[in-house]
Amino acid sequence: MKKRRVLFSSDQKGAVIVVTAFNLLAILGMAGLAVDLGYLYVVKCELQRAADAGAMAGARAVYPFALDSATFPLYPLCSAALVQGRAIARANLTDGASPAVGTIQTGAWNWQVGKFFPGCAANPFTNTVALTTRRDNLSLVLMGLLGFGPVNLNASSIAVVDFVGSLEQGAAFVMVLGKKYAQKGEVYIYLNPEPLDAGGWGTKAPQVPSNSTISGYLDNPAIVPAIKQGDTVNINNGDWGNVLAKLKSAYIGKTVWLAVVDTEKFKQSGPVEGFTSFTITEVETTGHKYVKGIAKPLQDAPGSLSGPGGANYGLLTSPRLVQ
Repeated sequence: MKKRRVLFSSDQKGAVIVVTAFNLLAILGMAGLAVDLGYLYVVKCELQRAADAGAMAGARAVYPFALDSATFPLYPLCSAALVQGRAIARANLTDGASPAVGTIQTGAWNWQVGKFFPGCAANPFTNTVALTTRRDNLSLVLMGLLGFGPVNLNASSIAVVDFVGSLEQGAAFVMVLGKKYAQKGEVYIYLNPEPLDAGGWGTKAPQVPSNSTISGYLDNPAIVPAIKQGDTVNINNGDWGNVLAKLKSAYIGKTVWLAVVDTEKFKQSGPVEGFTSFTITEVETTGHKYVKGIAKPLQDAPGSLSGPGGANYGLLTSPRLVQ
């Protein structure tokens, strides 16, 4: 019995059309994915930029802008911070339009635990703005043809302005100021010495202030050691003529950064509690010798020179992002 052989047609023209259709669909999907993901990435970056800008502007607005006229105790300007943060965030366009500002809060940033605590209070002092930006119903171009979208995106940011907690090498001056004088305004630092005084020459322990030490630091300020909150400083009130002469010739009218301590007596040691700015206005080199100056309530310090987390007076860090 003969076996039958079944022959299938070799004509595959129809198959080519089917394969081409599937390939075109795949290509369209990949192109759509690339185009739309790129678009969403750009919008996300713009949202983050708006959130960062708003948070930093808001954090800076917590403090009075007229820093030298600030009074103590310092009360946070929470309403102004929220208004400023929202306005700056919305001024940064995303996909050609102002983003929506979702949540915006003032609060305190705790450096020890790295956490934001919402609120508005003088203690712990409000120093932070947390802000979220949002764009809803973003239409997809090619992926939209396949039934995907619209998409909602958001971004969040936390920015802090805080008091200076450390100064790099060469940033600190060779004097310290008593804590109760750090917010006083005009201050006399007598160098005769007096039994009690507003401050005096100061050097980071174990260095002891002396004529040669202070004179050397004034000749080469870049070698003054870095100092941070909690470091021990030694204090002296020697009335060395050559040191006072150097101050009088080169520092009148200049603003320097002083460590703040909670002791007023000369020839003692104490921990650094914070930092403040001091504008030297007069140096008396004869008789009742002194250095006179203005202790400013607040002043900006470049962020690159200062670590945050100091006591509530004096030098402020620049706004910085923490999240």
